[in-house]
Amino acid sequence: SGTHLSVICALFSWLLNQLRLKRKTKTFILLGVLISYLALSGFSPSAIRATIMCGIGLFAFIFKRRSFSINALAIAVIAFFAIDPSYAFSISLQLSVLAVLGIFLFTSLYKDWLKYILKGRFSKLAEPIAMTLAANITTLPLSISLFNQLSLISPLATLVASPFITIALGIGIIASLLALPCSLIANFILNLDSVIVSICNILVSIFAKVKLACIPINANSNVINVIFLFAIILIWLIWPTPDKLKFGRMKNMCIVSCSLSFPVILCLVLGLGSPIGALKTFVPIIPNFPQIVMLDVGQGDSMLIRDGTSAILIDTGEDSTKLKQGLANHAISSLDAIIITHKDSDHAGALKSLSGIVSVSNVFVHSDLLNEDFEKNVLNAAKQITNGKGASGLKVGDKLKIGRFNLTMIAPKEGGESENADSIINLIEFDENNDGKAESKILCSGDAEQEQIEPLKEIIGDIDVLKVGHHGSKVSTNDEILNVIKPEIGLISVGRDNKYGHPKKETLEFLQNHNVKILRTDLNGEIKIEFSLKNINVNREKIENEYM
Repeated sequence: SGTHLSVICALFSWLLNQLRLKRKTKTFILLGVLISYLALSGFSPSAIRATIMCGIGLFAFIFKRRSFSINALAIAVIAFFAIDPSYAFSISLQLSVLAVLGIFLFTSLYKDWLKYILKGRFSKLAEPIAMTLAANITTLPLSISLFNQLSLISPLATLVASPFITIALGIGIIASLLALPCSLIANFILNLDSVIVSICNILVSIFAKVKLACIPINANSNVINVIFLFAIILIWLIWPTPDKLKFGRMKNMCIVSCSLSFPVILCLVLGLGSPIGALKTFVPIIPNFPQIVMLDVGQGDSMLIRDGTSAILIDTGEDSTKLKQGLANHAISSLDAIIITHKDSDHAGALKSLSGIVSVSNVFVHSDLLNEDFEKNVLNAAKQITNGKGASGLKVGDKLKIGRFNLTMIAPKEGGESENADSIINLIEFDENNDGKAESKILCSGDAEQEQIEPLKEIIGDIDVLKVGHHGSKVSTNDEILNVIKPEIGLISVGRDNKYGHPKKETLEFLQNHNVKILRTDLNGEIKIEFSLKNINVNREKIENEYM
């Protein structure tokens, strides 16, 4: 990468300076080093980009031309596209180019302001901090669009990690040069290097565990990108250096703080749905209305249940982007628990993607599956997102409390092989006044179908909301079940034009014949149901060809 090449060039420049060679001779030697580095790196895109830019700078010196960094960056990009037009779609190249552009445009401005704010103290820290901030401001909109998350701690983490990486790389190069003449010394140096790298890894791990280090952001539209584009243009055009602001030190610093933070705050407000949504992320004591939300995760299942400051998720779907967007819409930065009904990827595939983004206290699977090899993907993901705690087991009769919701696992008695028929079935009861009598009831059945639900229909009783099993497959329910449980609302989580043909016509007809209000994520997008003592309010993202 560019960092590696910078360290290598600095090291060889220092060595060549000790030899007191002519400047042109040193320049040609450095060009040779660049080409050798490029070959040794296997011509990776980041190495090509860095080599082209450094080479342009060296050629400018040889031919006595003024080096202009942005021109060098533009030539490097054009060269990339000439070599292979598909590089235009390389995410690493896009992020790299934007980071370098930010460094070129804003480093000197940020450095001047940092020196002003710090009153000249710690001046050696001003440049690396300025470079980190400059790179972050130009890459932020792209990283949000690509990854649907905003890292609030990355500037600090980068600043702390960069010196370790630079030192480790420099020591590693020295050890490599010493390996042939004296392998004993080289091995000793590499052992020292491994200690430096280990310290860096520990620090990065600590940063990753900081609460709200990274939060999910919904970047469905291009609004964030447009806002950032205008903000960057305005900062570059009109943001003055400290000597040109005459409002007094405190006012000057306020202006700078607002200029830097405004795009990020706007990004948070837009990405978290509203100012209230953004506030709830950072002030979690703000209560939420009791609600269940069928997230739109395509062909998969994911249901959010929340009340007050409590929230759990039943399944995650497999589309990590849609999952993070859905959680961002509701300003979810922490979950009390995630229940995985069974191991299929359309129910558990996106579990791992929440690592480092949403704080998860517990992950629950059927208690029989905690030591099964076929469940290892889910168990490994659970360990990763709970900081090593791992998954816990649920068995029939176990209860979880989510504010005024009481969740009870009612089936299956045995975990089986975690296939559709083994899906965990949960009965959720809403008790507004905590008198032990439920005002509303919801049945969540994962991919369980009529064969699994039939023996439970008397236990389930009269319910208000049915999460239709197995995405509305043709055997997900029948007249006998619906006659007993009598749901008013049927939720079907399903992807548009899915290859399975879900939901099936037979299931839709069953539900219609029993006057069940059918809501589908493929037609209605995200579906939110709010509960109170007297009412159930339904909100859907969109209305399209509804059945009733």
